[in-house]
Amino acid sequence: MFWKLSILTSLLAGLATIYILQPGWETQFSFFENLFSMAVPLAYVTGPYLGFGALAFWLRSNFRLSVVLFVIVVVLSIVCLGCIAVDPDAWRNGVRLEEGERMLPFIIASWHWFLFFLTAIITLLVFYLSKKDTK
Repeated sequence: MFWKLSILTSLLAGLATIYILQPGWETQFSFFENLFSMAVPLAYVTGPYLGFGALAFWLRSNFRLSVVLFVIVVVLSIVCLGCIAVDPDAWRNGVRLEEGERMLPFIIASWHWFLFFLTAIITLLVFYLSKKDTK
C-alpha cells in the first residue's frame, strides 16, 4: 500500500514542479511549446520524482522499506516544492541580481538527485541484505 502512495506522491510532486516552474519561462509561446523547449531542464528537475517512483515499485515487497521510502518521498517533496515555490515570487518581486539567472530550481534539483541516489543505495543495500538473511 505504501509503495502505491510513494508513486502517487512522486507523480503529484513532479506535476506540481512543472506547474510551479511554468510561469517562469516568460515567453510568448504556448504551454506545450514551452514544455517541448524545456524538456531537458524539466527532466533534470523532475527526474528524482520518477526515480523515487521506480524505487518504490522495486521495494514493494518489503513493507518496512516501503514505509520508510514513503516518509522520505513526502518530506523531500514538501521541502523541494517549498523551496521551488518560494523562488518565483522572490524572482518576480525584484529580490534578484541584475544579470542573474534563476538557478535555485537547478540547485534544489541537484540536491534532490544526490539525496535520491543516497536513498537508493541505502534502501537497496538493506533490501538485498534482508533478503540474504532470510535464506
